Amino acid sequence: MGDHRGTAPQEASDAVAFVASLRRLKDASGLTYRQLEARAARLGRTLPPSTLAGALNRVSLPRAELVAALVHACGCSDEERRAWLAVHRRLSAGGGLGVRAAAVPRGFARFAAPGSEPAASDRPPRQPHLPVVPAQLPADSSAFTGRLAELQQILSLGPGFRPGQDTTAIAIGVIDGMAGVGKTTLAVHAAHRLAPDFPHGRLFVDLHGCTQGVDPVDPATALASVLRALGLPKEGIPPGLDERAALYRTLLTGTRTLVVLDNAHSESQVIPLLPAAPGSLVLITARRRLIGLPDARHISLGVLPSAEAISVFTHPFTHPSGTGRLAGTTPERLAEVADLCGRLPLALRLAAARLQARPAWTVDDLAVRLARHHDRPAESGNPRRSVHAALDLSYRHLTPEQRRTYRLLGLHPGADLDAHAAAALTGTPVAHTVPLLDDLVDSHLLTEPAPGRYRFHVLIRVHAMTTANAEDTEADRRAALHRLFDHYARTTSAAMDTVYPYDTARCSRGRAAGLSIPFFHGPAEAETWLDTEVENLLAAAAHATPEGRPRHIRHQTAVLHRHLRTRGRCSDAVTRGRSPGGSDRADRPDALIRFGEIHYKLGRYEQGLRCFRQAVDLARATEDRTGELYALFGFGHVHRALGRYPESTDHFSRGLDLARATANRKAELFALIGVGHGHLVLGRQEAAARCFARARDLVGTAGDDLDNLSVLIGWGDLHRPQDRHQEAPIPVEPATRATRGTGDGDDEIEVHAGLGRCHQVSGRHQHALTCHRTALTLATKHAHPGDQARAHDGLAQAYQALGHHDRARDHWRSALAILTLSG
Repeated sequence: MGDHRGTAPQEASDAVAFVASLRRLKDASGLTYRQLEARAARLGRTLPPSTLAGALNRVSLPRAELVAALVHACGCSDEERRAWLAVHRRLSAGGGLGVRAAAVPRGFARFAAPGSEPAASDRPPRQPHLPVVPAQLPADSSAFTGRLAELQQILSLGPGFRPGQDTTAIAIGVIDGMAGVGKTTLAVHAAHRLAPDFPHGRLFVDLHGCTQGVDPVDPATALASVLRALGLPKEGIPPGLDERAALYRTLLTGTRTLVVLDNAHSESQVIPLLPAAPGSLVLITARRRLIGLPDARHISLGVLPSAEAISVFTHPFTHPSGTGRLAGTTPERLAEVADLCGRLPLALRLAAARLQARPAWTVDDLAVRLARHHDRPAESGNPRRSVHAALDLSYRHLTPEQRRTYRLLGLHPGADLDAHAAAALTGTPVAHTVPLLDDLVDSHLLTEPAPGRYRFHVLIRVHAMTTANAEDTEADRRAALHRLFDHYARTTSAAMDTVYPYDTARCSRGRAAGLSIPFFHGPAEAETWLDTEVENLLAAAAHATPEGRPRHIRHQTAVLHRHLRTRGRCSDAVTRGRSPGGSDRADRPDALIRFGEIHYKLGRYEQGLRCFRQAVDLARATEDRTGELYALFGFGHVHRALGRYPESTDHFSRGLDLARATANRKAELFALIGVGHGHLVLGRQEAAARCFARARDLVGTAGDDLDNLSVLIGWGDLHRPQDRHQEAPIPVEPATRATRGTGDGDDEIEVHAGLGRCHQVSGRHQHALTCHRTALTLATKHAHPGDQARAHDGLAQAYQALGHHDRARDHWRSALAILTLSG
């Protein structure tokens, strides 16, 4: 065991210094990642090598459990371990990141009063420079009634610290109860009451913990949405859960922000979404009691007491014309109606709305109809039957066209939808569909949480699906889904062509005739549609598997591939395109090539090679020359990443022959660059020069700015050993154009890494450092280990040239660790 003295982080002022101390501790131990994992296991701890390597190569604070496991495995004493965790707690108390102010993204700097600061209980919140003050609360219900005791408990969590209140912790309220009991309605109503006390923002996140047919929202995905709502640009959102949570906590520190987390599935889903500093309030709704949040105030909802249930019918907003129609109705009769609704707010509101919409009805008429829809006498202990009776009553009084719309909307596989998707399901024009959607909203069967977005309550969704299964034929249901899938395929194609116009050659995108699709006025509008609909698109692709729609899966996998990678969702890109059995098998070479590319980007080189090998075999069997060509290029990239330069050069050479045989000049240019770099590494200078010279001739007619940059980088690498810097110009202008032209994260990494190499060749080492740092940040954001290792190598070379040998050694060690874990 190495000597780890002097590695304790007592002086660490931020996460960067803390992580650097952890790296020194690991190095001093003399243990490999695998050896540390084994030691941790013998000590009863878990320390996965990939997790540890990632934590030691980030600028965010690792989890306390990881720190404890590492220092224990390194042989630290109990006293030393306590010292490490004490520093970790101190940095965590600063918002989780523990970074200097400069590390906070531009536009998020905060004021700090000079001199000594007052105690937290006396200090008003600092005013944040947030570019956006989110106001995401859904509309409040004007007919809200009852729940007075529970409402008062929630309101008491608001600001204005009272005697005995803990001023060092955030306020958390958890509202739990069964479906239809009014959790969300109460939380939203209370949030609107509290909103004036939270001037820095009101966030609302639907976590879909119990939404029929919809997977619970991953915390990292939820955090990305929240960070965008706070005004953070997409390129400023870090890649991992821990980094996003730390940045989120940092941004909310010093603010009064109200956060509503609706429909939570578990404690682990909401914990990353909790602010760290006092001043903010979090309201959570869940089906079950979240006992893993011991510091929260838990408010459990049951059915309404009889008096409050009756008040739903007598509320002035429920009956704006007055209560004259209720004259002569005894409280006992109203109580009977409330019992028929199970005293559940959802069923009560639906019944009251039906009574209001039928002026000729009396309360007795309503009671008779409700009782008719029960299978047996009503019991308050059978709430689902009560809700179903109320829903069935509302449904039976819709027009035939409204009923059909209601049923078909229940088939939608996502959490919400827009009017175009609804029109696709019903097979009617959008202009005809919107009034039907409005009718369903007016009937309280559908909600419109944001303009143009429509959503079912979870129980209403179940009722709509059940009714569709009962009343529509299987052929009609499949036809509706067929129209929806075609709508999503065509609209996705149009959006991708608008956002990524340079990436159309590799994707076969449907343009079948049919209903109209949204018109995009530019890339920004199309990109917004993709980001808004991406969860629906993925849900539709997943739903297409049991529906027997492999063509839709292939299409969406091909078209969304680039967007998912750009958004750092490589795992989704792989998972959604897999076969039902979970493998990477496919019946087309292009799908296997995409799998291989993603595995390559994620550092899974052996998996990538398997995909490219299958793609080559399948392409040859089907005489797909283009597929064979790009699969050979994939082989070349992976072998180069593994340091197998002869194999890499051989595959690029075979691709070059095939490109020339098929007169594919773009592919020929690509292959020449790959072959040229291979010759260069193998010391074949003249052969490399011939390749780059031919590539330079082709780039004007067959290439773009990225290709031009690649050729210039090749020339720079060629001339570096000969010290002919003047012959390796810095391609700043083409690099700038390339970055603007694609908006693609992979291309941005290539641009900055390439510029760094060009600067390094020309002796501009400080410029090289800047470029390689940017490349490392982007590679980390998109979770591309190979690109991270390459950026570390570039930084190491620049530091070495500047005489900073220790820093160079640190970056080379980081590159080695990443490559070791990647195999």
